[in-house]
Amino acid sequence: MEFNFALHGQENFRLLELPPELVQLLESEQPPHLSLKSYVQDPSSSDDATSGHAVLCTDDKTFQIRQRQSSNSVFIIKPYLEKQANLPSSKLATSLLAIAQCRNTLELHVHDSAPSLILERLIPVFDADTEKSSLSDANTNINSKLAIFKDIPASKAECEAAWQEICAFELDGIPWRPDATTLKRTWEILQSSAATHDISLDQPFVMMPLEKEMEEDGGILPIFYAVIANLSTESPTAIEHGDCKHMVPSFKSCANVDSY
Repeated sequence: MEFNFALHGQENFRLLELPPELVQLLESEQPPHLSLKSYVQDPSSSDDATSGHAVLCTDDKTFQIRQRQSSNSVFIIKPYLEKQANLPSSKLATSLLAIAQCRNTLELHVHDSAPSLILERLIPVFDADTEKSSLSDANTNINSKLAIFKDIPASKAECEAAWQEICAFELDGIPWRPDATTLKRTWEILQSSAATHDISLDQPFVMMPLEKEMEEDGGILPIFYAVIANLSTESPTAIEHGDCKHMVPSFKSCANVDSY
């Protein structure tokens, strides 16, 4: 079988080598959604978290894309039918045609991203002493939570974990992260309300009484929910009680609670 090179119209290809775990996911009955992401480095920052590398993300993992050069000749080929002089005009000879040569390949490596560092740069600090109206007017150009996640080189699950880590929240559709004073005040109201209702915070508890106390004491519910999410072992569980549905969180540990 003859091997020929396309003299014109050579195409550009880049081979991507997939790790076995990703191949297995792609061949499953419910393959994950894949996305290519990158982040433009801040010239004033030397942090590796904003290094600008391209990454490939599944729903819960991030793979850094690295280029590898090879001394081997790798060609992209396709079947090619051509008429030869020694064959009848009704028959065509089958050969192989190289339409591209790949001198570099791309590899995927599991990447421990640090989306919390990027989130802290993209999300403004919420100061409880500032008027709500002025906050909204001053930050009309801030993207929504989902829009910010799209620009962070990390999987959605890793972005969500980082969002909870910094106690980020949305107020009127605008993302914020509370300052230390706001966090301290929210935690003090939470502790006081728990003591009033004889609620032990190291055990699963119903949030409704604490929500009411938070509003009555001038607390901000989205920040309250962000603190609950930060301290909970998982998303609060919904339970039915009569005609009402209550959310029941379970805090990670007393040590984590005491960090506030």
